[in-house]
Amino acid sequence: MRDLSSLQRDILYVMYGQGELRNVKDGSLFPALQELIDNGYIFSEEVDGRTNKYKITQRGKDSLFVRREWEDSITDRDLKQ
Repeated sequence: MRDLSSLQRDILYVMYGQGELRNVKDGSLFPALQELIDNGYIFSEEVDGRTNKYKITQRGKDSLFVRREWEDSITDRDLKQ
């Protein structure tokens, strides 16, 4: 997960919470989504020829859990000092 930008990481969190990402328009989001696809964190499905639906993969979920454990360990350590 260290190879992800904060935008890509946040996309994974949103997709995990909502199950999918729909109605994404052109802009900086598409390159981030494509890199997540290329790295196996998410996949896309065509809905109607114009619209794609994006879903998180097991690799994406696993990466989020590892990241969350790391965040918790840092927070716990910092709060105990």
